[in-house]
Amino acid sequence: MSILGTIVNGAVVFDGSPKLPEGMRVRVEWEDDDDIGAPPEPYDREEVLASLRESFEDAKAGRGRPIKEVMAEIANEFKTGRFGHSQISSQTP
Repeated sequence: MSILGTIVNGAVVFDGSPKLPEGMRVRVEWEDDDDIGAPPEPYDREEVLASLRESFEDAKAGRGRPIKEVMAEIANEFKTGRFGHSQISSQTP
């Protein structure tokens, strides 16, 4: 079982305040800053969907940047080395 929580005054406060038996042993693993998790609050699902729809329409209309260019920029920024053709789908323009 897995549940998220937040450190408050040095103690873990679990989301949803689950009832755990006294003395129960638990394992705590902290998340890296770059872990993908729940979106920050407040979260407006409709705003996110509108943004995704707009991005999709831009891509269909040819507005944007080629994936190879973006991936090369990311590789350069994070010093991961060059992305080869085998790492990028051949279906991309």
